[in-house]
Amino acid sequence: MSTEEGIFRRSDESDEAWADRVQTFLKECCGELSAPPPVLTRMASPPWLEYPSIGRYSAGWRMGPGEDYMIAFLRLFRTMNEGDRDAYIADNPEPEDWQGWYRLVKASEYPEQQ
Repeated sequence: MSTEEGIFRRSDESDEAWADRVQTFLKECCGELSAPPPVLTRMASPPWLEYPSIGRYSAGWRMGPGEDYMIAFLRLFRTMNEGDRDAYIADNPEPEDWQGWYRLVKASEYPEQQ
């Protein structure tokens, strides 16, 4: 069943058949929403390059693929030693509207969603 069909009950549908369709619908929806966040094994692009359409203070970093990427990025960034972090920052400077972000992350003032 496609989630585009919705979960409206058909007039000729039994309770059991409708309940089965609703359960299938919810599994499809929840499965799409509960995919595990990506695991970065090497340092990737900073958030503003990976998702340039999401602004620094956007809710896009708190839900959906932006959130998943931010969590993975922060976990990996925080495992880097100081020298590697400084080299990464030098290679990937903050754009004007993200100024001060690395400082917050390094100071652990930028929250990582769990």
